[in-house]
Amino acid sequence: MGLSLRFLKGQKQFHHFVLLFFTFASYRVHSIFALRLFNDPVAMLFLYLSVLLFLEKKWVFGCAVFSFAVSIKMNIMLFSPGLFFILLVETGFVKTVLCIFLCAAVQVLLGLPFLLENPFGYIKMSFNLGRQFFFKWTVNYRFLPEEMFSFSFISRSTVAGKHRNTCGHVLL
Repeated sequence: MGLSLRFLKGQKQFHHFVLLFFTFASYRVHSIFALRLFNDPVAMLFLYLSVLLFLEKKWVFGCAVFSFAVSIKMNIMLFSPGLFFILLVETGFVKTVLCIFLCAAVQVLLGLPFLLENPFGYIKMSFNLGRQFFFKWTVNYRFLPEEMFSFSFISRSTVAGKHRNTCGHVLL
């Protein structure tokens, strides 16, 4: 919370107590962070830290922290197209390529113990397309009836679409 409020430091058009009220009153924030305590808060903490490093033009350290955030939760990769273009504009082509290699190196380094033990299982489970989502945990698909949400085709389409979008963003 402190990191996200730091982005607003110096903004005159904004009352910080309003942000605090909406943040704590948000159903999504309550659902994700308070009820289930998934790894989202930890991943977002490192994402926000990397953004602050990027704002201070500390590109290499920011990319290392960004990659660490991706290792915690892969949905952080959704920020990578924007990061790619910012790196390209701010640092040039060569340094952008080096930063991308740094991000990849962090991923390999963090995954090395698992890759050495069982590389096929590690990669297979990283992209588990057979995963079944549970209706009681969903926030974004509450508009669907539970029977439709649990239907195998809908579930698999959701997982496949998520991975297609993630891979599409990475390839940009």
